[in-house]
Amino acid sequence: MTLARRICALLELDANGEMIGPRAPEDKADPIQYLEHTCQSLLANGVDEIWLRLCESNTRGISALYEPLRRLRPQVHLPIVAWGQIHSEAEARLLLNLGADRVLVDLSELDPLEPIETIHKFLKATAPDQIVAGIMTVPEGGSLPSWEICDAAGDSSHLNLIPVLNRMVEMGVTELVFLPLPRSVQTGEEGLGWGMLEVAGTSVAAPMVVVVDEEDPWKGALECFMKNADAVVIPVRGPHPGAKVRHLKWALMERQREVRPPEGAYLSTPWLRSNT
Repeated sequence: MTLARRICALLELDANGEMIGPRAPEDKADPIQYLEHTCQSLLANGVDEIWLRLCESNTRGISALYEPLRRLRPQVHLPIVAWGQIHSEAEARLLLNLGADRVLVDLSELDPLEPIETIHKFLKATAPDQIVAGIMTVPEGGSLPSWEICDAAGDSSHLNLIPVLNRMVEMGVTELVFLPLPRSVQTGEEGLGWGMLEVAGTSVAAPMVVVVDEEDPWKGALECFMKNADAVVIPVRGPHPGAKVRHLKWALMERQREVRPPEGAYLSTPWLRSNT
């Protein structure tokens, strides 16, 4: 488990590589420039990582991520994680070559019945510290609390969560990401209400990351950190994207959680950069 808790910003992109969500009229002229301005706001407020998720599919496939990665990579001196529509090892390698630091392999979409075999193929094609395993889980019925990996529709694979996670870590997966079930299959207390983070955090030797897909994510994020999460990924939709990161970091600091302070974030401080 890492010492400082990470706050990662999720930027959701449509099939054209443009940010999803409302924006002011003056921000509509150049979608990529709007994406750049959003990242600068996040950097100034202390974000720890940028996650780019391609949420829509079309015949172009992952090519919608090419231009955002190309434009952001020289400006963002932070890890960038690529996610969405990555269906092959070749696609993962291409995104890494274009500037992504890591790629998320979404096992709920690829093959939740064979998660270890799927991850093994990606690890062979890239490097261990470049692969993030994204999983969805559902609670197993029974008297003892346990969880199973499931697919994107919420159907269980009947694979016990902890042995699968431990095996993927032994193979070299850099971190494990718990993805939220789609709203259409959620049943109220699933996800953050489960104790899977507490169990996984004490049983698996790898960073635990949770995607908190809520409009006001700070309560869910705080709960995740209380249950052994090392990082949370929060969507930044609409105006004032940096405010969500700043408010969450201050809330964590007030509760004695170790984070990189949001004010004076060193990665956005011009005087620390070389003039050469």
